Amino acid sequence: MRGTRSRSNSATYSPIPDGGRKSMDQGRLAMGELDEVNPYYNPEKDHNGAHAPTKSLDDRVSLLRRATWHDWFPILSWIPDYNLAKLRGDGISGLSTGAMIIPQALAYSLLAGLPPTMGLYTGFWALLVYAALGQCGQLSIGPDAMTAILVRSFLAAFQTDEDMSGVDVIILANALAILVGIFLTILGFCRFGFIDNVLSKAVLRGFVTAVALIIMVEQLPPILAISVPRTVEKTYDKVWYIIEHLDETKLFNLLVGVLSVGFLLAVSYLKRFFWWMVYVPAIAILVVITMIFAYVAGLPNSWFPLLGHMGAHGFSLPHLPGIFSLTFHQISHLIDAAVVISIVGFVESVVVAKEYSAQHRYQVSSNRELIALGGANIVASFFRSYPTFGSLPRSGVANATGAKTPFSGIVTATVLGICIQFLIPVFEYMPRVTMAAIIFR
Repeated sequence: MRGTRSRSNSATYSPIPDGGRKSMDQGRLAMGELDEVNPYYNPEKDHNGAHAPTKSLDDRVSLLRRATWHDWFPILSWIPDYNLAKLRGDGISGLSTGAMIIPQALAYSLLAGLPPTMGLYTGFWALLVYAALGQCGQLSIGPDAMTAILVRSFLAAFQTDEDMSGVDVIILANALAILVGIFLTILGFCRFGFIDNVLSKAVLRGFVTAVALIIMVEQLPPILAISVPRTVEKTYDKVWYIIEHLDETKLFNLLVGVLSVGFLLAVSYLKRFFWWMVYVPAIAILVVITMIFAYVAGLPNSWFPLLGHMGAHGFSLPHLPGIFSLTFHQISHLIDAAVVISIVGFVESVVVAKEYSAQHRYQVSSNRELIALGGANIVASFFRSYPTFGSLPRSGVANATGAKTPFSGIVTATVLGICIQFLIPVFEYMPRVTMAAIIFR
């Protein structure tokens, strides 16, 4: 139409007033995000479009000082334009992912070889911090299977090291969280957001496939109700041990496991044909049904193992992360693990964030996501957490159920907070085979 001009799809949650665009872009330039946040405006170009000379370190430090609060906290950009329509989508999405993250947090903590409640605290604080620092409205932060199996693998390796064997795994996992957070934050400020494009897709796909196979093997013992000694650590040794002890399988436990996996697969299949099935919290339904059955039936723990007592519930005051109780030599052993977990977790998260941001026509900065994920891990490390990143399955649910902004993560964190404060004793009746089915699926 005459007198109109199409707008760029690079707009974020809310438009930036033209009068303040230049100062805000200068701040983003210092943070390494200008080329991603607004590719149509560049204060480093002169009026002829030619690039100005590269700025010196002093110039970049000066620009960094002029960064606005909107640059450091993206939440300030979308909050002013928030409305009831977005609240409706975020509310439904937050409740849906909240019903999903509670059993997953418990299950993934056990997969990592850590106390179940650790996953709840990890998800709660990471979600709140990412809502303030992150850009993707559909990315669900919290415990995930890949990070859990990486943490478990490194913790198992540390136990065989004579310098680390006497250290509690909770302290080591907590130390990994803050190291991962610091490393991600440094990468963000140094503009290393491009690393998601450096890793070969074939390499990443092969890595994910290998992790998936390890996760499947790890879930066979709880589904078959076979107790595997801690001395059997390697994956192929576990497979051989399970084969040798198949006669110890508890058939009732196996039946519940098969039915649980089948139920989750059936609901996932039906979602392809019925749009309203997206809103069915399959995992929550499965957990509630199996917990009620476990409570009413009262079967022996040897027949039908339950999660059992999980300690005191409720929030605790922040405390220094576990890294402060380690020696410098012990910390040096954790650095390699933190680097691997950081890179793998970030790539997995930013791929999801970019996919959904493209679908919803806004842009995310890889450098900003590095800082957001780093900040989430640093803050959460003061509350008994382990490394955490975005979850692909929960992000898919968040997107399908209408998430619009990171506020959906705040709603999910609220659900987690209620569980932490009041509902932890209820989950003592959660069958371990149910958690295995959730991870296996």
